[in-house]
Amino acid sequence: MVEELSVELQDEIKLIRHIVNLLPPLQKQIFTMKEIEGYTNEEIMQIAGCTADNLRKNLSRARLKTRETYMNIIKGANK
Repeated sequence: MVEELSVELQDEIKLIRHIVNLLPPLQKQIFTMKEIEGYTNEEIMQIAGCTADNLRKNLSRARLKTRETYMNIIKGANK
């Protein structure tokens, strides 16, 4: 049972990584830095060269697209 969960979790992580790789470059960079690597907003703005407003918009769009794509794939797999 533990091994199955581990395999399922690994598959889910691979799926999420694949979805993130499909994002537009700036959204991918911002999402990865914030959600995976743990950068602060200030650090991301400096590195990505964007404003606070641009960061919020791109992060919001990246989260939404990632969530929508994930849910569509899961729904399709459960049919």
